Amino acid sequence: MIYNPNFKDDLLNYLKDVPFIKNDLKKNEEKITTKIIKHLKEKHRIKVAKGTAEGLLYFAPDIVYDEDKVGVEIKLAKKLLDKKNGNQAIQRLFGQTYYYYNRRKSSYKYFYAGNGLLILVIGELKFESDERIKEIKKVVEKIGASFKYMTVK
Repeated sequence: MIYNPNFKDDLLNYLKDVPFIKNDLKKNEEKITTKIIKHLKEKHRIKVAKGTAEGLLYFAPDIVYDEDKVGVEIKLAKKLLDKKNGNQAIQRLFGQTYYYYNRRKSSYKYFYAGNGLLILVIGELKFESDERIKEIKKVVEKIGASFKYMTVK
């Protein structure tokens, strides 16, 4: 399979029509990941899968594409902004972003900075402009990954 350097942009277009509803935010990230994978496979016929453990630490992004060259990590905004556990969730996200991005960068000949890993945060519109979300975006992009906030209807 030839790597598509525009996959991130293509993926974002495909995700626009995922039928997310507010009730989805009550689910966990794994259920949302399953919904996204099902949508991409059935509606757009894209070969994507749940990530499988990689490296010595056995970590994996939520969704992988193109034989694991591209990873998508999904997070719920409400978990990142949670008063009790939000800081831990954010620290975990930064660690995952750093690890997945650098694993791909060092493992694949055709790695495209900013395109090998997409951090997809899903939440209500009111959280998109939260200063913490903006800071998360800055840090994720500074590491080298791409960031997208998707709102639910």
